[in-house]
Amino acid sequence: MRYIVVGGGHVSQFILRTIVSSDKKAIINVIERSQERSVIIAKQFNAEPIWGDLEDPKTLEKANISICDLFIASTEIDSLNIRLCEAAKRAYGVPFVIGVVNNSLNSEIMKKAGADLVLDPIGLALRVLELKVKQYGHIPILKEDECGFNISILKFRDSVNIVKNENIKVVLIRNGRPAEDNVAIKGDLLVVLGSGNEFNEAIRMMMK
Repeated sequence: MRYIVVGGGHVSQFILRTIVSSDKKAIINVIERSQERSVIIAKQFNAEPIWGDLEDPKTLEKANISICDLFIASTEIDSLNIRLCEAAKRAYGVPFVIGVVNNSLNSEIMKKAGADLVLDPIGLALRVLELKVKQYGHIPILKEDECGFNISILKFRDSVNIVKNENIKVVLIRNGRPAEDNVAIKGDLLVVLGSGNEFNEAIRMMMK
């Protein structure tokens, strides 16, 4: 099958690992804004790197979208993923389109835009975790040496300032729903995804 994956973040790389392990004859194009980023990711998965404006038809056409079997929009911006899914389905007639949402509230919009399947990895994980996470503190879910990145759940007894930077993704869950705030309060869950020293330092600062 021919695949196009737009985006090079942690979720995209997890999807690429799944494709490579399940389809030994996969023909994969990875699209990123940055040439350097596209080349680095493509090399890891024996894929073809494509770079440029993600919403420019010329960029999508470089990836042979007209003969693509499965298109995956997996950037970190939901509004962009929605527009990409709409273009793939309605403008190019891709048989199967998958859209990734970073905020569960955008799932229905993604479906209406043309996504045949909506992946809500954070929402799904949180629904499971909320049933299981009873204790307060730091709960590692995945470790970098297992899958290339870390995922941890933090649950607080007291209010804590949320540490944010460009290299980690932090999702605040309050009363079972994604929320926007710079402070986590008692009972909140934080899902923290990232790698390297910046991830470890962010966890340390929030748990001290």
